[in-house]
Amino acid sequence: MEEVEAAKSPLLFVNDIKHHDNNNGHVNAYNSSDASSSSSVTFVVVFSAVVVYCGSFALGNVIGYSSPAESGILNELGLTLSEYSFFVSIFVIGSIIGGIWSGKVADVIGRRGALGVSNLSCITGWLAIAFSQGPWCLDVGRFLVGYGMGYTMYTVPVYVAEITSKDVRGIFMSVTPMLGLLFIPDSPRWLMKINQVEKSQNALYRLRGDKADISQELADIKDYLEYSKRTFGDGILSLFQKKYAHCLIIGVGLMAFGQFGGITGTSFYASTILDSAGFSSKIGSIVIGISQMSAIGTCLGCVLLGLSFLLLNLQFGEEHIPVLVLASLLVYFCCYGIGLESIPWIIVSEIIPINIKGPAGSIMIVVSSISAWIVSYSFRFIFEWNSSGTFFIFAGIVGVSILFIWKMVPETKGRTLEELQASITNSPQ
Repeated sequence: MEEVEAAKSPLLFVNDIKHHDNNNGHVNAYNSSDASSSSSVTFVVVFSAVVVYCGSFALGNVIGYSSPAESGILNELGLTLSEYSFFVSIFVIGSIIGGIWSGKVADVIGRRGALGVSNLSCITGWLAIAFSQGPWCLDVGRFLVGYGMGYTMYTVPVYVAEITSKDVRGIFMSVTPMLGLLFIPDSPRWLMKINQVEKSQNALYRLRGDKADISQELADIKDYLEYSKRTFGDGILSLFQKKYAHCLIIGVGLMAFGQFGGITGTSFYASTILDSAGFSSKIGSIVIGISQMSAIGTCLGCVLLGLSFLLLNLQFGEEHIPVLVLASLLVYFCCYGIGLESIPWIIVSEIIPINIKGPAGSIMIVVSSISAWIVSYSFRFIFEWNSSGTFFIFAGIVGVSILFIWKMVPETKGRTLEELQASITNSPQ
């Protein structure tokens, strides 16, 4: 293959990806055009995005549920603190297992089918929690919900990235709000991957509009899939090729930093944090729930929380500390919501080539879930050891993530998935 000269940015658009065919001796090329099939936002695109983002709404319920429900569960079911901590963290164990299978299932039965599996698991889990009379049924229900969310965390951003055009992809993927699954189309890229060319074309027409010119987009998808399979292969073994090291490092780094910034522990134990500062946990939880921006803002929130508890421990300005803690939590959650919560999943779903998206996506879910479990399980112990130090540690980790993002993560705005994925597999290592 004739290498294309790349510029300084980690992932730059490659206009022509050429390779030599040894069988017939001629040179073929994957050409990606700047032409777009259509920049219009159709009803089907909006409806499909709203339906799948119900999964994100469900995930928010799962994460936020344990904080205000802590006292009620402890009192009504007679759980000990250790039993409740296990109940909180087993959600993450379920999401790890769900994440392991999510990529493969999404590749075999499609993105829509994988979301259906998520729905069934979550419905069963919530029913188990609702009718539980003891810790065993409670834990099983929480585990099943986590298992379903493992599918959702991978499939939703991948599906939305694959159905939207490059000029509106960022807008749709930054939204975090399923009988509706019956009425939305499958991903045209997944359909093309399993050689359903006609169905892929029909899906694109539904998404772009009946009168849209989809010829260029359809050709780009087909050409890039053929190119990637011919050049790099398919499946989990392909992950270990040097060409994919860059995108995997970015993905794993974003997943780990997103969780070690403390979001899981802070979300699960927000009521405990507010109570420790002397602020009403009920009022605080409502305000935080209504408020739900960037890594810098998340870091600032951690610093403010650390300072708040440091001042509280020093008994300095005690009358103002409760309000400062609530304000710090609001800054933290708001900034995390549009920064480290959503953007890493957008980046990962954009830069990972479709021929390895299944196994690579499973790895990302597992890394994210293991990191979340470590934070959620250890949070109470670290918080009791040193309340202010807990948030200074999180602030330091998020500060390192800012450097990582600045040096490693590319700008993906305005590029098709095929452009991005072609550029990263042909950029200097």
